[in-house]
Amino acid sequence: MSLRVGDFVLHRPLHEGSSGRYDLATHVDERRRPGPFVVFRFTDHLASSNLADALSRRAEVVLPRVSKVVAHAAAPVPFAAFEYVAGVSAKRLPSEVTLPTAARIVAEVARILDEAAPRIGYDALDIDVGNVRLGWDGTVALTLPVTRLLGPADSTPTLDARANTSPESVRGTTADARSVVFTLGLLLYRLVEGRHPFSAPTPMEMFLRMTEDRPDPVAHASPELDAVLARALARDPDRRYARPRSLAESIEGQLDPIETGALGVEVSNRFASARRDEQNLFDDFGSFSTEPDLEGSTLHDEDTLRPD
Repeated sequence: MSLRVGDFVLHRPLHEGSSGRYDLATHVDERRRPGPFVVFRFTDHLASSNLADALSRRAEVVLPRVSKVVAHAAAPVPFAAFEYVAGVSAKRLPSEVTLPTAARIVAEVARILDEAAPRIGYDALDIDVGNVRLGWDGTVALTLPVTRLLGPADSTPTLDARANTSPESVRGTTADARSVVFTLGLLLYRLVEGRHPFSAPTPMEMFLRMTEDRPDPVAHASPELDAVLARALARDPDRRYARPRSLAESIEGQLDPIETGALGVEVSNRFASARRDEQNLFDDFGSFSTEPDLEGSTLHDEDTLRPD
């Protein structure tokens, strides 16, 4: 018997972590609300008294290619429901991707965040590769860390999570657009190099390196990449790009990113089996659409859709 949460019927688990669980779901009225959807159920310790208000504020944010809450409830089962979008997570890319591919992905994410960050909150954007979704047509979309829906007061990040944010954020000082630029610099470095630029044996040591050291040098860097990373990952926010859009313009002007269509061809060819698996899964649930509109859509941040 399928489990029902609110108006959603859960069909298949996608991912489970300490903060909650993601499930693939359909709406009880599939004619009115065709799916699929992803339902995130919060763990008890995150179901705070102001969860309803926090989810309502988050649901009001509807921006192109940014995760959209389509339904939510704080009781009796705390959950948020999102639209599902076909494609793969950037987390499934090889440990190192070509610079033109990485440049296109980060430039697109930067443009998304330039518009989204002021409305969502600069301190809720600990973006990692798992939050980036690559559509079969090369469109780049973004999901947000679900546990940060509650805001920093109710969802304190662990040191591991802080590895994806800026030095000023881990110190507890005010974040702004330049903090998002630092996070984007981390994303660019990790896509190109396959590791964190402040690698260390423990999260605490990584935390200290982020606030005190320079990033590790890139193995196969160019002068242009060195310049972009040096500015994006500067410890002093005043030395960084002023906003994500400025970083995107610098990437596009200096790093020769591939075109969106070429990214789609690369993703479709590299993940052909994943696309077939996804199509087979959708065929199992006949109403599922594999070509949803990415404008304002939401994606899950784990690719665990392969058959058991």
